[in-house]
Amino acid sequence: MAALRRTAAVSVVVISGLFLASCTSAAVSSARNACRHVTAGLALYSKSLHETGAQAQRDYQRAVNTILQGQSQAGLAATQDGSWNALQIGIEEVSRLPIKNEAAALTNVCRQAANGY
Repeated sequence: MAALRRTAAVSVVVISGLFLASCTSAAVSSARNACRHVTAGLALYSKSLHETGAQAQRDYQRAVNTILQGQSQAGLAATQDGSWNALQIGIEEVSRLPIKNEAAALTNVCRQAANGY
C-alpha cells in the first residue's frame, strides 16, 4: 500500500511538472508573439526620432498602435505564466506614457522571450 502511495505521489509530481512545462512553453510563445509587435513598434519609434513635424508624429502614433497590438498576446502570456506580467504592463503603459519611458524595459523583456525564458 505504501508503494502504491509513493507511485501515485510521484505520478502527480511528474504530471504537474509536465503541465507547468507546457504552460511555460505556451507562455513563451505568446510572449514572442507580443514581442513581434513591440519590436516593430520600437523600430517605428526609432524612425520617428529622426523625422520632424507631421511625419514624426504619424510614425510615433503608428509605433504606439503597433506596440499596443501586442496587448492580447502579452496578456495571454501573463495568464499562462505570471513572470510575463512585466511584458503585459510595459505594453499597457505605452498607451499612457511616452515610449521612451518603456523602451528599455520592453527591449529587455523581449530579449528574454527570444531566449526562451
